[in-house]
Amino acid sequence: MIHLTATTHSLELITATADSTDWTVNYSQDTGSDATIESGAGTVASAGATTTILAAPSGSNLRVVRYVSVRNNGATTQTVTVQKDVSATNYIIYKATLGVGESCEFVSGVGWRHLNAAGSEIVVGATPASDVQTY
Repeated sequence: MIHLTATTHSLELITATADSTDWTVNYSQDTGSDATIESGAGTVASAGATTTILAAPSGSNLRVVRYVSVRNNGATTQTVTVQKDVSATNYIIYKATLGVGESCEFVSGVGWRHLNAAGSEIVVGATPASDVQTY
């Protein structure tokens, strides 16, 4: 899980190119006496842009990130970086180069995955099974 535990903690997305990049974040907010499920979404289309995708909690509230999705809707490759901002010090959580139509997602309890345009997971270093027939 990704926790935002103070009024100085936020979650940010950096995009390298001006191609359209969609993002979605789902999180729970704990006020100490109540917990609610909330979400946000948007599109970034600026090169080198740093976009806050989940603002810092207020007061003594806690935000727990459950899901993040970032999708490259542009016509070229897009490098994306998700970082936690703690009092203006940035900590990179995940970085990926997304091809056209590709996405990456964070699922609480699973971690980060890189998905191709069809939605299948891209596994780095995976070797496809070979078709070996013995006669």
